[in-house]
Amino acid sequence: MLDQTVRKRENAHSRAGNAMERSRKALLNGAREAIAVNGLSGTSMVDVADFGQVARATLYNHFRSNEELLTALILDEVERASGLFRAEKTFEAGLNALARDIGSNAMLRKIAGNDPTTLAAVIKVNQEPIWAKIQTQFALLAKERKVSDSAAVDLAFRWLLSQVAYPLAPELLPGAAAIIARIAKLPAVLF
Repeated sequence: MLDQTVRKRENAHSRAGNAMERSRKALLNGAREAIAVNGLSGTSMVDVADFGQVARATLYNHFRSNEELLTALILDEVERASGLFRAEKTFEAGLNALARDIGSNAMLRKIAGNDPTTLAAVIKVNQEPIWAKIQTQFALLAKERKVSDSAAVDLAFRWLLSQVAYPLAPELLPGAAAIIARIAKLPAVLF
């Protein structure tokens, strides 16, 4: 009897945890959709809840502020992009996949068109903890593809960031990714 009670409690906790995770995913997807429609500066927390089809109170249980939501959205995008990169066999193909995704991302296209000042502030590489996480993740991805020179990794990372504001035409991406990948694989030269 005691064993059944413990199992029921464990199932209840896992169901509650699953529901919380589903709500969080719905809110992050709602944020993507709301930003793609309204831009970053035109999206409110209420819009996020509405687009995510989640109660407003639930939104605030997950994210206390716009900044907290934006940070979670950025980290979720980094995880998603990491999956795209890892699905490719080479560094070059991974760069191409990421650049193609960045260039066609509706949310990023809307921000670039409607909120260029905000975009410039967001993509400016700085000492914020979020940037350290993003750069570390990209460095790990590069290392998985045998690219570990820090200058080369930084160059590739900055090229990808440039695609947020000024994406290349899709037909130019494979060639550009190939050039960046070749540069990244050059041996470090001492002067």
